[in-house]
Amino acid sequence: MGEGILLQIHRRQAESLRDTVEAWQAEHASALAARDAEELIRFCLDLPGEAEALWEKQYRRCFFDRSLDVPALQAMRAALETTFAEYVKAAELVRELGQATGRQTGREIGGLAELEMAVAALRELRQRVFDRWPVCSPEEMVEVRAEIARGEFVDVEDAFAEMRGISKEELRARLEELKRKRKALGME
Repeated sequence: MGEGILLQIHRRQAESLRDTVEAWQAEHASALAARDAEELIRFCLDLPGEAEALWEKQYRRCFFDRSLDVPALQAMRAALETTFAEYVKAAELVRELGQATGRQTGREIGGLAELEMAVAALRELRQRVFDRWPVCSPEEMVEVRAEIARGEFVDVEDAFAEMRGISKEELRARLEELKRKRKALGME
């Protein structure tokens, strides 16, 4: 199981948008081009909302779809990173196209200011994947394993005890007490 159909659609849409804009850019420089540039800008203004909805669906899915294992979650992460990076590239390309078309035609191209905010929102989503996705990338995993091999890590019990401001022994005692209570209530 990999990235899922919705993520594949968005990734391919982002790639297609970028390819289409690159091809279109080489062919146009007229008043019609100004209208086309504005249409592309309006299309790109919708991308942050669509990308945000995609993020929310995929992020929830990683916590509720029990069939997803670490490789599947890593594949989803990679697909989201690629998709959002493609959306950023496409929106930046459309921005450049709009600016160039405005210069070439002498017309003001509508939506350029809003497009700046859309690009920033898309960049934030791309960063959010890096910051919040529940599993690291394979490349990050290599670095983590190297840190562990060098002894550069904190034991899980030590980390939890430190967060609570108690000793490791006190943490263990509290966990045992919690287990006893859960068992007495029939929860274990």
